[in-house]
Amino acid sequence: MKYLNIILLLGFLIRGLATFSRGGMLAPIISIIMCIMIMSLTDSRFQERIGRVVYAFIAIFIIGFAGFYYVNDVSGGLLEMRFKGESMYNKEKSTMFSGREEIFQEDIEVFQDNIATGVGPGMSSEKRREISGIEAAAHIEYSRLLAEHGIFGVMAILIIVLFPVNVFFNLKSPDNKVILIICIVFVFITLGHAAMRTAAPGFVYGLAFLNIVRPRA
Repeated sequence: MKYLNIILLLGFLIRGLATFSRGGMLAPIISIIMCIMIMSLTDSRFQERIGRVVYAFIAIFIIGFAGFYYVNDVSGGLLEMRFKGESMYNKEKSTMFSGREEIFQEDIEVFQDNIATGVGPGMSSEKRREISGIEAAAHIEYSRLLAEHGIFGVMAILIIVLFPVNVFFNLKSPDNKVILIICIVFVFITLGHAAMRTAAPGFVYGLAFLNIVRPRA
């Protein structure tokens, strides 16, 4: 099973890297690191297994590096350029965040002008076009919530963030805690670069609250 898992992991890594999605690949890595850190500080049972966990993460890192090298070589170096935020067509205007920082600033400006109720669902793109002349889709869910829903968006963000925190401190099973942390961190990162343009954030957010029950021997 270990060898099968390694083969599947390498296959999924290569497939994921081939999509050229930086956030989609970095989010799981950051989620795993955050999970190890939080569980090491909060769960004594996890601390007993920390050696094996770190060993597994190092193995994953090595496999990931091999996958990155392979896809970068096949793509002629384009994958490395993508992760650096560079464009082969216009390197001078290339940025690490691909213009997301401008969308964020415009959303905050819209929120400041419409604090009470926002500009309404789906209307932030129209307002951004009025500000910058470019009608760009939302890439940052947090600023979109503020721009389109105003103070209600603030409440929505608080619910999204505080609910899993409350659940975490009420969980007893380390398995459930691990799943919760990895899924929630993945969602928070994804909402910061891809908003809700894909089904992944909503699905994984619900997946975070799975309750695993091990059968008694």
